[in-house]
Amino acid sequence: TGSAFVSTTTKLDWFGTVRGRAGLLLDPKFLMYATAGWAYGQVSSDYAFGTYRTWSGVGKQSDVRSGFIVGGGGEW
Repeated sequence: TGSAFVSTTTKLDWFGTVRGRAGLLLDPKFLMYATAGWAYGQVSSDYAFGTYRTWSGVGKQSDVRSGFIVGGGGEW
């Protein structure tokens, strides 16, 4: 018996996006727009687990992840 623990740390090492943007000029000074594209980045995780007396495992994992991005906004 005894207590167990799990410790994890995750961080985004770097990222980038490739996006397009289309808009509508509602006033000579106001633009509303929509944007969409692709995002990618490297995610790193460190982990450790065990009991209060011993470490059972320690490790590190790093992956490049990607996905779609959608948004919108306005400019004055």
